[in-house]
Amino acid sequence: MSDMFKDKDVINLPDNYKDDRGFIQPICDLNMKSASLIISKENTWRANHYHKTDWHFIYVLEGDCKCGSASRD
Repeated sequence: MSDMFKDKDVINLPDNYKDDRGFIQPICDLNMKSASLIISKENTWRANHYHKTDWHFIYVLEGDCKCGSASRD
């Protein structure tokens, strides 16, 4: 994980670009391998696995999300 986000639960978003058409909100401006949109039905369970070296941004568009992590050391 990038040290700039280590030990942070919530990350402030950068300023958006706004004009009379609306705005563009940067969410993640980093070099990365992938970005995914996950749509889940209410009260469903995902994950239940681990990665040896990985980190994630989670941006919830609607509803809420319970997330956890643990060290495997």
